[in-house]
Amino acid sequence: KNSDGFELITHSYQNIHLTFLYFGVFSIIILLSYKGIVTPKVNIRKYVYTIDNNSKANVFLRKYAWNIKENLDVEKMKRAAAQFVGQQDFMTFSDMKNKKKSTVRTVNSIEVYHDSGIIKIEFVGNGFLYHMVRILMGTLLEIGTGERSVPNAWIVK
Repeated sequence: KNSDGFELITHSYQNIHLTFLYFGVFSIIILLSYKGIVTPKVNIRKYVYTIDNNSKANVFLRKYAWNIKENLDVEKMKRAAAQFVGQQDFMTFSDMKNKKKSTVRTVNSIEVYHDSGIIKIEFVGNGFLYHMVRILMGTLLEIGTGERSVPNAWIVK
């Protein structure tokens, strides 16, 4: 663990090389490569956000999860997340300063899991724009709290 508060772990098993970058609230898994005879190099990124949606914060999760006491509508969040899956232009969901680069990205999946007041949201794609996942996460939270409707998920405030 370094002074910035994140930990970098690299693990190799049967030609699959995985790098795991862990922050307090979310984690990133980067699948660097799979060395097979026919398989091309794979570059997949996975961000995982954890939300403690209980009325009282879990003391064991306080460094690893957001505590949002307001009840979140997980089903609406799942429906909204489905709108962001696929190859799309995510310019409105980025803080990119360099407008010359393409803002088209492919999001392979956004999964929303809910169990006993703990919500995990996993973003998987081949690459993300600067602050893209943070902004998508904020949008899903606004939908979960009712501040924004599902059909308007693409409209940036």
